[in-house]
Amino acid sequence: MTEQLRADVDVGPERPRSPRRFEGIDALRGAALLLVVLMHASSIAVQDLDQASPGLDALAQFFEPLRMPTLMFLSGLFVPQSLAKGTRRYFAGKLQTIAWPYFVWSALMLAFLAAISSVSGRVIDLAIASRIFYHPLEHTWFLAYLGVYFVLAWVTRAVGPLWPASVLLALSIVSDTSGWSWFFALGAFFMAGVFAGRFPAGLRALGRSWSAVFLGVIAPSAALIVILVSGFLPPDSSLLELLAVPAVIVMAARAAGLRRIYRWARPLAFIGRRSIVFYLSHWPVVIITSQFLAWWGDTSVGLHTAITVAGSLAASTVIVVMSDRSQLVAALFRWPFRRWQPSDRPGGPDSETVEDDMSEHGPSDATRHGS
Repeated sequence: MTEQLRADVDVGPERPRSPRRFEGIDALRGAALLLVVLMHASSIAVQDLDQASPGLDALAQFFEPLRMPTLMFLSGLFVPQSLAKGTRRYFAGKLQTIAWPYFVWSALMLAFLAAISSVSGRVIDLAIASRIFYHPLEHTWFLAYLGVYFVLAWVTRAVGPLWPASVLLALSIVSDTSGWSWFFALGAFFMAGVFAGRFPAGLRALGRSWSAVFLGVIAPSAALIVILVSGFLPPDSSLLELLAVPAVIVMAARAAGLRRIYRWARPLAFIGRRSIVFYLSHWPVVIITSQFLAWWGDTSVGLHTAITVAGSLAASTVIVVMSDRSQLVAALFRWPFRRWQPSDRPGGPDSETVEDDMSEHGPSDATRHGS
């Protein structure tokens, strides 16, 4: 393959934009992440205010099969170019951008949970701390999942990603009532992204077809609305992921063909470029903001959610700016010691990308302050 999709590093000091950067993919990833923040903020608002919100619930149910699969598909999309750099650089990159922030933010979340334990009533002990190694805390689960998927992509590189994607999708359906269903489903979308990343020209050609947009996005979306309204399937059914498959692929294909985007979408592209910072930092801010608003006084769920989302995005933007100016802040999101980084040339720092590692809501059994 002579052409590959490309993504720039989305943590640490920002580098000059590559002339081959695909801003459409950045914007799509940013839109999916914004939906993640909205879902977290609305669910916590409902809990803190003890009020129902049918409108927000319906919105969350509609995007449930799309948010996380889109983020996982985009994460897999850039794996072929990463694998092409060799095994050493491949795993060095994953240790720097997945394993390192996973342990850093697991420790930070333990400290955060301990700090708010008097409010949440949750006791933080050694048993909770040990879960870092087998049951990720809070929103750090997505890094753990991605770590497993990146290893799977390497292990199956000889047979290709299509077979693993098919097997994982089948496992997600047959295990629909188990806690593993979501893990298998997300793995299927990740491996589908790896497969699509092998054919970037074909992917963009698919996105230019309006027939594909109708059959892949509009028709499945209409079917999803009918299913949810009629109650034909429960909102958490893995079968709904089947409807998301063509929609996610076509949306990514459409985005991959956009080198430049409309001005209104640039904030979404900014969020997408720095996705790991926005994702990891938003969750504690959402919790704190929501609790403060609940203490301050009664508000509607909609207003509560809007303020929480705005506060979270503002705080994450500040952290992005700080990470551009401070190596200490940047180290929260990427391995900071240059001498351990693989090099493109003797003495030169690695230019490997963070392959758009993103996701959304916590584990299927996640609670307000735990998972």
